[in-house]
Amino acid sequence: MSSHAARGVVRAALAIAAALLLTRLWFLAHRALDLDEYEHAHAAWSVAHGLLPYRDFFEHHPPLLYIVAAPLFAPETASDASAAARALMIARAAMWLATVLSVAIVYRLGAVMRDRLAGALAVLLLATSSQFLESMLEFRPDVPSVLCVLASVWCLAGVDDEADLRRRHVRAVAGGAAFGAALLLTQKAIFAAPGLGLALLIRRRTTSLTLFAIGVSLPIAATAWWFYTRGAFGRFWYYTVTFNGTLNADRFSPFPRLASNIIQQPAIYVLGAIGITIRLKPDTTPTTVRPGPDTASRPPGSIGDTAAASGLSRTVITSTALSLIAGIFIIGKAYDQYYTLLLPLLAVLGGAVAAASLDATRHGPSIAGAAMVILAAVSLATSARRFTPIEPQLDEIAFVTAQTRPSDTYVGGSPGAALFRPHGWYYFFLTGPFASEADYANLLAALDAGRVRPRLIVRDRYLAQRAPPALLGYIAAHYQQARGDVYLRQSEYGSVSLNTSDASDRLDRPFTR
Repeated sequence: MSSHAARGVVRAALAIAAALLLTRLWFLAHRALDLDEYEHAHAAWSVAHGLLPYRDFFEHHPPLLYIVAAPLFAPETASDASAAARALMIARAAMWLATVLSVAIVYRLGAVMRDRLAGALAVLLLATSSQFLESMLEFRPDVPSVLCVLASVWCLAGVDDEADLRRRHVRAVAGGAAFGAALLLTQKAIFAAPGLGLALLIRRRTTSLTLFAIGVSLPIAATAWWFYTRGAFGRFWYYTVTFNGTLNADRFSPFPRLASNIIQQPAIYVLGAIGITIRLKPDTTPTTVRPGPDTASRPPGSIGDTAAASGLSRTVITSTALSLIAGIFIIGKAYDQYYTLLLPLLAVLGGAVAAASLDATRHGPSIAGAAMVILAAVSLATSARRFTPIEPQLDEIAFVTAQTRPSDTYVGGSPGAALFRPHGWYYFFLTGPFASEADYANLLAALDAGRVRPRLIVRDRYLAQRAPPALLGYIAAHYQQARGDVYLRQSEYGSVSLNTSDASDRLDRPFTR
């Protein structure tokens, strides 16, 4: 392609990607809450009310999201339904902002890999990935974790581009700190660590590797000390490390979900796989690069205005992608959230492949235009097909807000409509095999003795699946359905409405829990 034509493709790709991201602002305000969002929002709300994760309530995710997001959930969310809805929308908007920043880093990494055309095409591949955006625009720790992992990759990939030794060291420490923050958001990020470390070892950057490790330790050590001073370090370690290991022992095959993902969005997976294959060939690129434009390694007509990719930057991106791919088969439970860590790097590698292919043909702009329109149309159609409105769920929260006091506690399979009510039991959600038989027996004894007196029961399918018959019998004898999944100790309220757990399930993601 000519330089002029390539610039047109760049502008079109970035414009389409920006439009798709802007449309997601409407979706975040109107699409139904996912089941996991109830969990994470209630955990952050609990921290806002002075509770400590692992000591005062059960969690098996690291605590950083709950600590950072706690100020979003002000006390009025418990007494004002509009304030509750507004807090949820602000939390989702923060996820949208993190997603936009992640896409911006993908553009920079694509430019590092090849040129601005590759960066723009990488952005388009990612912005048209419904699998990526469906998870990234929900309130969950995976979203900022993706941003932190990408920031870490970007810091390490640019180490060799810094002429000043001190700036190189700063980038290595900053990359480590970003990765440490990612681990404090979700343990899944650990599967990127072998790739990052191996890249530095292959390129003999032992000093950078040491500084990276120091950077990783800084936020983790600070968090560990924070829990230690509150007498909860043992619980913090047990529930985020030991307990999580036992959960992942219950594995499922990764192949059905992986095959479904590839079938639904082949462009990002196929191009990304080709990009990895190309990068695995022997690399003759110099390992250091002078700052400033260098077009020696680019095809004629290329519009890149950044330095040619150093061997280190290519190795960091490729090895991290390979490390995350290996994690699919190691982690035991690779849900869609795990793939959000991998997809940005596949987009970077795939964008470079697509840019090279377009540069090799005179009809590049026409091919690119048609492909971009198709990808955008498929992405929007997929989002529309999966759409379920949030309004019934907000109505359920408003019902609980109006009919109960802010101090009324709940017990349930998930927070559901009782999202902004204190939980009456340590296990405030039961979507997995968390509570033991002894825990259930203790709860039943506390209910019989009156030590635990929840006003609300969220009797969804998760409670029905996990609770023993004796507990379900107690609920049936002492509580009456008020509305949907909500059961109250008094019987005069409401009429049956939407089942809130069904609303989340109707997001209809293939092979998703």
